[in-house]
Amino acid sequence: MFDVNKPKWARSGPKKAARRLKYYIKGGAVAYAPPAILRYRTQKLLTRSSEKGIPQRVLDRVNYYNKLSGEIELGSLRTKELPFDQSRYRLDLLEHLRAFGRNKFVETLFGDITHVPVVPSFVKSRPIFVENENSVVLKLDKFRHFVRFQDPLTFDEKTPIAVWRGGATNAKRDLLCLAHQDSDIHDIGMVGVVPEGIKVKNSITPQQQLQNKYIISVEGNDVATNLKWIMSSNSVCISPKLHFETWFMEGKLQPDVHYAQVKDDFSDLNDVIARLEENPQEARQIIANAQKHAAQFWDHKQEWMIATLVIAKYLWLSGQLPDQNFLHIPFQSEGV
Repeated sequence: MFDVNKPKWARSGPKKAARRLKYYIKGGAVAYAPPAILRYRTQKLLTRSSEKGIPQRVLDRVNYYNKLSGEIELGSLRTKELPFDQSRYRLDLLEHLRAFGRNKFVETLFGDITHVPVVPSFVKSRPIFVENENSVVLKLDKFRHFVRFQDPLTFDEKTPIAVWRGGATNAKRDLLCLAHQDSDIHDIGMVGVVPEGIKVKNSITPQQQLQNKYIISVEGNDVATNLKWIMSSNSVCISPKLHFETWFMEGKLQPDVHYAQVKDDFSDLNDVIARLEENPQEARQIIANAQKHAAQFWDHKQEWMIATLVIAKYLWLSGQLPDQNFLHIPFQSEGV
């Protein structure tokens, strides 16, 4: 059973603990390395991008994450002053920002952000259906959000039911459990401390969930953490309409193209699954579209390039580039 009295790190199995250790060792090595050691690769990237141009697929994503245009004010926080209280966010930001030196000024909002900041700020998440230019998205808290699990089963080999496990973070999750926690078909339940009227169920691993054809994703404090690994699998992601996005570009996902959409109260869950069972080719196409979208985020060389350019664009618009170390800025000729 899920033990809420244990700290999160103590709930991890040995594989996750090893992955966590590797992440902090690598992140710490970058965060505390002298900027001069990190600078060469970034200088080379900006010079090459200025001379040869930025590939359109890369430029599109840079401008999607960083929608800013025109001059912006200097941030209030120097790189060397980033807070330590949310260490994974800090390490993920420094992985790309550190190469630009210890004294660049930035604004950051760490955590589950569901509003647009007043001033341009680096964030992990932002709302989709509003003017969100001041939310400059980076791949933050990637240890938790960007993970895949081996899925050896094809869609046809899986059990034809829907599964969901999660915590009590909002009313939408409550509605899912109230409607389907007693289902004789599906395996849907909440873990941890639950609201009145909702039953506590045993936790099940992502690998166990992947034995089923349909895995439900429900936004939590911001996005749904499981959306990314579901869409990298051979199962169909089922979700209500999405309202928040991260580096995964959830705002680009189309209902019934990348995931099977259900109503916010999940009253049509059985009907949606029945439709997909009667039309398995539709389910396979949704899976293929989801996998294609997810695949771009596992190209680590391209991911590094995009994140570096997102930060470089922010620094350029705030008047902090070029400096003596970064003379080749690609954005002027690219119309960024």
